[in-house]
Amino acid sequence: MTALEIIGHRGTNPYPDHSADAHAHALDWGADWAEFDIQMTADGVLVVAHDTGSIPTTSYAALVAANPAVMTLDAAIDLVRAKSAELGREIKVSIELKNPVAHAARGLDMADALVDLLVAKDFTGEDVSLSSFDRAVLQRLHSDLLPAAGVTAAIDYLGYGFTTAGMPALAEWADSLSINSAYVTAPIVAAAQAAGMKVYVWTHAGTGEELQRLIDMGVDGVYTDNTRVARDYVDRIDGLNTLYGDTAGGTTSGTAAADVIYGLQGNDILLGGAGNDVLNGDGGDDILVGGSGDNLLRGGAGRDVLLGGSGADTLVGGRGDDVVVAGDKAILRYAAGDGVDLVSAMAGTRVELDGIAAGSITVRHLGGALVVGFADGGALVFGAGKIAGSLHFADGVTLTAAQLSALASGEADAALAATVQQLRALRDAAEPARDLPLAPDLIVNGSFENIDGTLVRDWGRYDPDGIMPGWVNLASGRVEQHQDTVAGVSAVDGAYWADLDGNLNHVQLAQTVEGVERGATYRLSFAVADTDLKDAEVLTVTYGGLVVWQGAPKGAAWESFSFAVTGGAGDGSDTLVFAQSGGKLNGAGLALDKVAMVKTAEAPAGADDGNLIFNGSFENINATEYRDWGRYAPDGVIRGWENLGTGRVEQHRDTVAGVSAADGQYWTDLDGWQNNVQLAQDVAGVVAGATYRLSFQLADTDLKDAESLTVTYGGQVVWQGAPKGAAWESFAVSVTGGAGDGSDRLVFAQTGGSLNGAGLALDNVAMVKTADPYEQRFDLVSAQSWNSGTVDAGFNASFSYTLTEQDLTGGSARSWSIALEHDGASITTAWMNGFAAPVAFTRDSAGRAVLTTDGMNYAKTLAAGDTLSFTLQGKGADFAQSGTHLVFADLDVVPDAGNAQGMGIEAGATSDWGSGLSQQVSLVNAGAQGIDDWMVRLDLAEGTELTITSVWGASVSRDAEGDLVFAALDYNASVAAGGSTVFGFTASHANGAPVSFAASQFGFVSQADLVL
Repeated sequence: MTALEIIGHRGTNPYPDHSADAHAHALDWGADWAEFDIQMTADGVLVVAHDTGSIPTTSYAALVAANPAVMTLDAAIDLVRAKSAELGREIKVSIELKNPVAHAARGLDMADALVDLLVAKDFTGEDVSLSSFDRAVLQRLHSDLLPAAGVTAAIDYLGYGFTTAGMPALAEWADSLSINSAYVTAPIVAAAQAAGMKVYVWTHAGTGEELQRLIDMGVDGVYTDNTRVARDYVDRIDGLNTLYGDTAGGTTSGTAAADVIYGLQGNDILLGGAGNDVLNGDGGDDILVGGSGDNLLRGGAGRDVLLGGSGADTLVGGRGDDVVVAGDKAILRYAAGDGVDLVSAMAGTRVELDGIAAGSITVRHLGGALVVGFADGGALVFGAGKIAGSLHFADGVTLTAAQLSALASGEADAALAATVQQLRALRDAAEPARDLPLAPDLIVNGSFENIDGTLVRDWGRYDPDGIMPGWVNLASGRVEQHQDTVAGVSAVDGAYWADLDGNLNHVQLAQTVEGVERGATYRLSFAVADTDLKDAEVLTVTYGGLVVWQGAPKGAAWESFSFAVTGGAGDGSDTLVFAQSGGKLNGAGLALDKVAMVKTAEAPAGADDGNLIFNGSFENINATEYRDWGRYAPDGVIRGWENLGTGRVEQHRDTVAGVSAADGQYWTDLDGWQNNVQLAQDVAGVVAGATYRLSFQLADTDLKDAESLTVTYGGQVVWQGAPKGAAWESFAVSVTGGAGDGSDRLVFAQTGGSLNGAGLALDNVAMVKTADPYEQRFDLVSAQSWNSGTVDAGFNASFSYTLTEQDLTGGSARSWSIALEHDGASITTAWMNGFAAPVAFTRDSAGRAVLTTDGMNYAKTLAAGDTLSFTLQGKGADFAQSGTHLVFADLDVVPDAGNAQGMGIEAGATSDWGSGLSQQVSLVNAGAQGIDDWMVRLDLAEGTELTITSVWGASVSRDAEGDLVFAALDYNASVAAGGSTVFGFTASHANGAPVSFAASQFGFVSQADLVL
């Protein structure tokens, strides 16, 4: 955790400096400190203002007449106290004395007046810091004024040119330093902290990223003009999602990760989810649902219901009469003045009471409930059988539940009984909130508060390339995030809004919404205003290419719109676009803010297509840059994919050599820009051992070049080849989860070609599970152990493994491998019993024993009902069947008859050099459907004797008649409709007579036709 404290510098943008709105919003948005610059009027009133000007010579009445919004420090302290009670958070206060010397010249003693006010307001604790550039006034406060008045406020020295050597002397009277950001260094920070001082830095006015330098130095806090920007960034690097509710109230959902939610004003329902969450109800009557995790729930002001979970929660009802449901690991905190709280606790619940001594309480009955009453009229009411295990008082006394019950006498009064009845009804009404599903807002940066990566302007931020966090401009030109007020339009949510007029460009602001469930229903909402009523701009909102809304706001006042959209609707891209058209492109147009998309209904059964590939049709345009032909990523990274080589990745929306998108609007060019692309994705959600259908479409945008594509999965080649031309061709292969190197990394790598910017086109990549992992069954036939319990312990164990239809999915196995491991022992030897084929015993990267067919010379094909018998010999532990695991049975399955319908064979010319020959064979699928596998038999003429010396594109064996049988490899087993593949071989022959083969000698065959 960074523990970086955020100080609202004069409040926060976009509100006027030191206005009540500026300070209130800074605290609402998560500032830890309020900061007030103070001046003194001619008649001795301390006021909050940055510039001294004529204030020391102006009466308070005259100052207010000139500036009615000016606050007194007295009122500012009241504001902080009120916000602290409303928000349920302790708020620190920094008070800077501006120009004490100038005031003293007018006979005004600011320091003395300040101390008097702090004492009068009982605002004298350590959460107050007094600062100034004036060393003398700070030393006077430290040495004389504060001790004499019993004030324990900290002293903060503002300055520029601090040195490491001077820190010990400063620490004699200063508690902290506030340093200009241009002058702070890591050695200065380290020296100050080593001397016992904290270090604060002023002033952060830009992006969240600009805070990182200060965080890396280890500073304790930062003064910021952009509280919401700073809060979001600090929380983000701490692993928290920062979310804000609506001042009008409503439901705000967290995520499955850790969240911090600020409910703001209004009656809210806050849902925390699975992470370690912080839920702030703030103002209004709120319901806080912590969920699982170790959560902090703060109700704030109002009648709140805090529903804790099973974790180690901290529950703070705050001001007002509340309901608190605490788990067995929870801590409940209650302070004097917090009202009447109805509590449901458990034996492990700990209650901590602030400002309350054990001797001041009363304990009464209320039916079966137990009432612990306090002097101010507040109470903790524990339901029947729901008393906390222990209560810890401010005077150090601890009472157990039994001790508390023993103190009870008499009945609580009718007024308290009526309050408790209302709280019980409130609790019952709130309980269904526990069952509400999480429905977080899926829009990234929907209120345009994240300004990272953008450039500064006096009116806000902009990006000349049309990219801001979460959004891109699909057209050319810049995007703008305004923090000012234009024609009466300022942000409706947060500090920023987006101008869709850009700078002489209509903006098509787009985001591919991630996390959308196919078929689920969502509520899309947004707010629009018009900053230029002289023009007739029109806004078109599309989702997945479908028009959701088209129109224009009536004027400069914000108008809110809400529509239902369906996940995956339209072109399936889930891309949301706000496109302005019309108008004069004069720099002022339609304003957009507060975009949100929340799930309202689950998808119907079967809506999910099961595709594990993220962005398989390349429709996700997030974080990409504009080109007139589409989008691109210069660093080679697009959503879901990265180029393992060097150079950029392109998402085309145009037509090249007749090639346009096969699915949706975009396709990717594997030629990139003078670079062969190696497009890779680590596929998530893969089940080890399960079977998947990997499919994709290819086309060639440059037929003059001879590009080739190699597709690997887990480091193994699963397909290699090239499309025939510009028409899209579909390909599909079978892959196994966790196969190869176990990475589940899918790579499409182009090779060859002239790197002229046009190459192979890829689209519509999908990977869908077709079969669960093989059931791992084996039967122990016999086992023998020796030297039990010694270092020489070992065993022999024989097993049988009987194949079923599940293993073979209706086909036969032409090759196979089995991996085994044994707990606590090493398998040193393994062999097959009564199996005709040569069997290899190897070890994989995990050290497991692997039995497999040996090369291409196997002699038996396995079918359902066949049994593999094998024996293991191992050392290091006694044998137990329960400790032996069949890790996988990798059966290379060939479908039965019918797989070759529509397939044709073209035998190339035989090249014969007397003692040997070379032959290539083309297989062409002229059928309407693709095939998943193939086997080809070569009928040898009588007397023809061949010895295969090499083979490519296939494996080879002999059948019972001595004919050669060629079987597909993994990468070319699937042949799409209209597709083709090749295999070939070299062989030697003894008689020296030339040999040639006719196409008729080659024929497709299924395992069912083979008798081996």
